[in-house]
Amino acid sequence: MLLDIVPYQRLNYAILHNRGHLFTQFNVTRTSLNSPDKVHVEVVARVGAEEYPYRGSHSTGEVGKPEDIGKYIRIPLSWDYLRTLSETLRTTVYVRITAHDNVIEEKTHQVDVAPLEEWSDTDEDRIWLPSFVLPRDVAVIDAVADARRYLSALSDDPNAGFDGYQSYGLYADDPYGPVDIQVRTIWSALILDHRLQYINPPPSYYAKAQRVRSPSEVLRRSHGTCIDLTLLLAACLEYIEIHPVLFLIEGHAFPGYWRSPQQADYFVQGDYPDGESDAEELTEDMGTPSWIYSKAHIERIYAFVSAGHLVPVESTLLTSNSGFFAACDAGIESLSDPDRFQFLIDIRRARSDPQGATPLPINNQVS
Repeated sequence: MLLDIVPYQRLNYAILHNRGHLFTQFNVTRTSLNSPDKVHVEVVARVGAEEYPYRGSHSTGEVGKPEDIGKYIRIPLSWDYLRTLSETLRTTVYVRITAHDNVIEEKTHQVDVAPLEEWSDTDEDRIWLPSFVLPRDVAVIDAVADARRYLSALSDDPNAGFDGYQSYGLYADDPYGPVDIQVRTIWSALILDHRLQYINPPPSYYAKAQRVRSPSEVLRRSHGTCIDLTLLLAACLEYIEIHPVLFLIEGHAFPGYWRSPQQADYFVQGDYPDGESDAEELTEDMGTPSWIYSKAHIERIYAFVSAGHLVPVESTLLTSNSGFFAACDAGIESLSDPDRFQFLIDIRRARSDPQGATPLPINNQVS
């Protein structure tokens, strides 16, 4: 029997949280009819005195055909210690494979575990950025609650509340107005109540990796990077049920929002101008998750922005006390170079997809 077992050298909590794999390869191949047709697999991730096991029995498949067992291996995520991890932890993953009580393989692999807040801008890890949008962070909830007084003022209505898209289309002459006022209110509250400043990201010692600050940390310290501010504003919008998106361009990130759920759906389901395929089909054809849109979709993204259905917001202007409309203009300007565009990430679709990305269970969230 041939074994090809290679763990990831660096384990990322966000990937494991979203049902990601522990191993780059975990293949078992029968070399003859005499090879076992079933094996028992035991995998144990060890962190200090704690152990996080997986145990299961698996068919070894046809002779000469590698059987991928790694896709079944998951470990429990009650990792209280890891959720407080502030730096990379060196640990081990133990693997034991048996058949008919005979040990076929027994080996301990050295691996690193990344801090909870680490995100990597790589093709494999980028898709999990929505897990760092934390609408239940207590700072988000408090910021929205504090913003209500601004909503009453901007709406000229003492009874105004954050109702998401419920008031969309309420006024025929300005159907998007009630939605825009809610986003503008959040922006104003962050500007007036928190006086945010820009700061470089915390130190990270791995290529493409960045330590991401939670909304609680951003608002407590009154500073953040472009991606910290992007995730903060997106979390506030998701909390009030306005659908946010994340724009990733070369060296930069900023959020945006759909002005109506109908247009968000049409972006996915409607035909392209050339009639080739809709956005969902193209995403499937490219093998990318349903919530990720790349340069292949740039013309359609531009069309929806130009039509006023999708609004980019340059979140770094939170640090310069700029107005909301100036931030929207700057967001459009940031999108103006198609060569710099990389991805649009739709948070609602990331949540609704069965294989999507859910918020990380960071301790400063409420139940």
